[in-house]
Formats: sequence, C-alpha cells, structure tokens
Amino acid sequence: MRWFISLFLVLCLMGLCSCASAPPTNTTEPSKLAVIYTSAAQSASRLVFLNRLGEVNRSVPLQEGGIFHLEQNPRGELILPVQYGNHLIYLDRKGQSRKQASLLYPLFVKEAQGIRIATYNTELNAGTLEMKQANQTHRVKLPGFLRVATFDEHHVYVFATIIHQKKPVLYVLDRNRASLIQTLPLQIDLANDMEIIHGHCVLTSVDAHRQIAVVSLKDWSIRYIDVPYGRPEFILPQGDSFYLTYQNQTKLSVIDADTWQPRSTATLKHPVFRADADSEHLYVLTPLDQSDHAGGIISVYDKKTFRFKGTWTLPKERELLVQDLAVLQSETGEQKTP
Repeated sequence: MRWFISLFLVLCLMGLCSCASAPPTNTTEPSKLAVIYTSAAQSASRLVFLNRLGEVNRSVPLQEGGIFHLEQNPRGELILPVQYGNHLIYLDRKGQSRKQASLLYPLFVKEAQGIRIATYNTELNAGTLEMKQANQTHRVKLPGFLRVATFDEHHVYVFATIIHQKKPVLYVLDRNRASLIQTLPLQIDLANDMEIIHGHCVLTSVDAHRQIAVVSLKDWSIRYIDVPYGRPEFILPQGDSFYLTYQNQTKLSVIDADTWQPRSTATLKHPVFRADADSEHLYVLTPLDQSDHAGGIISVYDKKTFRFKGTWTLPKERELLVQDLAVLQSETGEQKTP
C-alpha cells in the first residue's frame, strides 16, 4: 500500500511540474503571429503561434536545426529554409507541414507573383540563385555570398559579397531568361534587407557606414542616403514612406519614399532584432538569450504614433533561440510584395 501511495504522489508531482513548464495556450483565438526558435548545433526547432493577445495557441516542434528565416507565400503558407540541410519546409494554415527538396544550404527564399527565388551557399566563393516559375526551374551560379534577393515583373535582384575581393555587388538578372544583365558595384556591404520601392531597389547595410543604397531601376544609377544612425538593417514599406530599423538598437526612422530623406525617428522601448507590421500595429522581436524564464519579448506599438501598447513574453524553449517573426497573412490579408 505504501508503494502505491508513494507512486501516486510522484505522479502528481510530475504532473504539476509538467503543467508549470508548459507555455499557456489559448486555442479559441486565431493565430496572429508566428515565431521561429532554432538551434545551430542540434536538429531541433520550434514554430510558436500567438494570438492577438500575445497568448500561445499552437506550438509545432520541428526535427531540423538552422532555421533562421520565416517567409510567407500568397497562399498563406509559411516557408522555412533549413540552412544546414537540403530542403525547405512548408507549413499550411492548418498546421500541416511538408518538405520540398532543394539544393544544399538554402540561405534565403521569397515567393510571390508566380515565382519563387532562393539563394544557396553552394561553393566557397560562389552561390546559386534558383528561380522557379511556370513549371520551370533556372539555376544561375553567381560569385560571392548571396545574402538577400527580391524581384519585380521583369528582373531579379541579388545582393552579394564577393568575400575574397571584399567587394559588395548587386546582381540584376532577366526574370524570364534567367540571364545576368548587370553587376553593379556598391559602396556599402552586409545588406540584410532589400525592397522595391517607387521604381527603386533600396538596400540596407550593417557595415560601418550610416547609409542605405537607392538604385534606380530605369538607368541603374545609385544614390547613397545618409541615415540618422549606424547599421540600418530592415525595411518595412508603408506606401509613400518606409520604416527603417537599426541593428539591435531602439531607434526606428520613417523615410520618405520620394525624397529618400528621414521624416522622423522614434525611440522604441526595446532593441529591434526583427520587426513586422499589420495595418494597425508594429511588432518588434527582442530575444532574451540569457533569461532563465523567457525566450524573448514582442513589443507592440501603434503603427502611426509609435505609442507603446504592451509587451508579449515568449516562452523559453530549452536550448533554442528566437530567430524571426511574421504577421500571418491569414489574419491581416496583407503581404509584403515588391
């Protein structure tokens, strides 16, 4: 009898511990945001979905490591490039996942307007750009490390650093023929983002310069715009302007998309690691890698006034680190398009 009572007490304690460690969930509210956690050393990642109140309502474990980027396509699917593998993971709105084979070491992916582009770290001094459209696949080898890319109706644009030459460039390729038509040398390096805005390709730079590059898509001329702070990193288009964040800083500038000059700068409550927005709010992701109790926080701001609305605390996920977030299209009907 004693052993039965002891076993009962142990099971009760285990149940209490299990409940205490599990993140709270609320499945009655639809998902608003997705956040990816990953490991660079283990085959483990986790995709966590949050509702509009910041509560966890779904958590999807993935037996893959090295997922640092979240992308969405027009169907509302999340696309996760497995950077240390040879495939992409697609996750639909119902939570069903599928793997799609790819080249080794996918770095970046973007899918919209009937085309998917991806970059791969296929060689020591060169990478591969892959373009899939109309049931055709084209692959182009390009010198350098292919960091980010985007496209419009006619062209694909790829930023690369030719490392052994210490030379940053913008490659321009014909979208239909998959042929290289321009290699534009740049004065700034380490672009973590690029967007097509008002007939220009805008590139950020987290190197030592306090500049962004603005490339005319008509004559390929390049302007370098001074910005208020160093290491400009991410661009969030907003019609006649765009938000510009700075790497691991609390500053955000509103840049006029006609004059390319700063309209204003806001000071946020927490440093920006990643950011996304819907029609009403700006969401800023800040990891808390050293915390024992939280994996990170998401700060919510009014999109027009930047008034602080609150903080959502993300659950701690073992040895995994928070890497990226995305506002789900299924909720907003919005999507980032070139």
